[in-house]
Amino acid sequence: MAWHCDHPKQPLDQRVAEAAAYYRAKYNQEPTECWVPPADLSAYGSAWAGTIRLHGSRSIQRGELWIGVGQTVTLDG
Repeated sequence: MAWHCDHPKQPLDQRVAEAAAYYRAKYNQEPTECWVPPADLSAYGSAWAGTIRLHGSRSIQRGELWIGVGQTVTLDG
């Protein structure tokens, strides 16, 4: 899900938390992955915001993020 933040100077973990709360309410599912601009990720200094894994992507514009559920891969014997 794409998320536009009206307060781009807000700390990254707070922006992710707001997007995650909206995602939970809309999809009734816990997000696990979030893509943010690389500059935001390097300034934040961690690959995690709570239980959500952060990824840097040059495709994401400042003030935006993409949040969702990662795929689970199962290997059958």
